[in-house]
Amino acid sequence: MSYVAIIALGLGSCLGALGQIFFKLGANGSVSLLDFMNPRVGIGIFCYSCGTLLWIWALSKVTLNVAYSFTALTFVLVFGASAFLLNEKISIISLSGLLFIVLGFLLVIVGSK
Repeated sequence: MSYVAIIALGLGSCLGALGQIFFKLGANGSVSLLDFMNPRVGIGIFCYSCGTLLWIWALSKVTLNVAYSFTALTFVLVFGASAFLLNEKISIISLSGLLFIVLGFLLVIVGSK
């Protein structure tokens, strides 16, 4: 397994999560479709696009089942960022579910070695 590809997948997940946060920031208060054309949404598209390019490159280096598990990492990052950056509330049940996702992600990565 290529460690450079794993780093690319991790960075791609971070960029994907960052893109989602900017999408949310750009969507807040929007009423019409034209309201979505703003700098925050543009930054989100840029981040998401860069993450996608890293994802595609990494797919040439690792198996799809390993690469796809990094989508779970993106979910965890968005969940955390929404709590810390957007002050969204997290319930104990949601946090428990998040811990299961992290455990599943780690099991897939360790099992692929």
